[in-house]
Amino acid sequence: MKAVIFSCSMKNGKFSSTRGWCEHLQTKLNEADIQSELVILKDFDHEAQDKSNRPDELHQQMAKCYDADLIFFGVPINCKNVTLSSRNLLDRFKYADTKGKQKGLDIFKDKWFEFCVVFGNEFWNQKYVGQLWGRLPQTVNKVGAVTYDARTHGTKQAPEEDQGKFPLHFTTWNSCDNDKTNLQPDTLYKEKNLNKDIDELIKKFKSMATEHKTPEFSLEEFMDCFHNEESNAFGRGMTLAVDNINQETVKQHIKWLNEESGFTVYQRSQILLLMKERCIKADKYFESEKYFEEQFRLVENGQVIQADDDTKENYIKGGNRVSGDSQIQITFKPKSDPNSYIGTRSANFRPNNY
Repeated sequence: MKAVIFSCSMKNGKFSSTRGWCEHLQTKLNEADIQSELVILKDFDHEAQDKSNRPDELHQQMAKCYDADLIFFGVPINCKNVTLSSRNLLDRFKYADTKGKQKGLDIFKDKWFEFCVVFGNEFWNQKYVGQLWGRLPQTVNKVGAVTYDARTHGTKQAPEEDQGKFPLHFTTWNSCDNDKTNLQPDTLYKEKNLNKDIDELIKKFKSMATEHKTPEFSLEEFMDCFHNEESNAFGRGMTLAVDNINQETVKQHIKWLNEESGFTVYQRSQILLLMKERCIKADKYFESEKYFEEQFRLVENGQVIQADDDTKENYIKGGNRVSGDSQIQITFKPKSDPNSYIGTRSANFRPNNY
């Protein structure tokens, strides 16, 4: 049996809880006689590449999925959304499935898929299930592993009625979290319930896929399904590479982000967080300042708070000033408003190592 694991973190090495979990999963799979390979999306930085000067290097990694029985995605949450690299990777699979079926090929027929969602100071929310499975072909096989309750940081099983409904998930410690018992990248492999869930995943997968199946089509046919000549295919150009950062490119990038990208405010905020940090690391001070300005613009005139009427009323009763006051301005929007932005998201205040 064979497996491919994609670590979709935007961080490098030891700083990434997602990568730490994926590396641990790889070890456990190998111990269970399931030959596994790990693909680190950060190593390819596809979103920052310009087609004119660099080929799609991540495309070649799709070959590892050709004869894989299990395809696994480790997906972190950033600014209330799965990371942009996660979304773009899943779009590749959906595109390949559609293109394959147009050719009469069902390239994922004998493959099984599963996720592990990694939170930082965030409770489990079912909407992330839609964000993930909704980007994959609807016909793919799902392992559907039993999970523990992310809100209790791996110390308690999920309610029986919820078990098996959601992907694997857990909450990690971050600098905005006062609970020091939460999992950290260098010690999460010791966590009892986390290991129990991986064992459950492997057991359930083996009960569904009882033997390795060789594809009925060639590797070349498989890879052609993933091939896309569009200049911005699968998120290419969403961010800027270090050697392409200057005053003019940053200006154009921000204009595209705000006027043409079609992203929600949280998706835009992800890119702003990444780019202001990349500029700092590259000693591009003035360029970084532009991204800082855009991030603050999201919370211009005070925070935009997602709230219902009762929350708004209690907020005012508590002595807090509402929009129109000269000292602090608060704009309330309904919880369902996609343009509501909470400026206190923990991702705003911790490094992403991008």
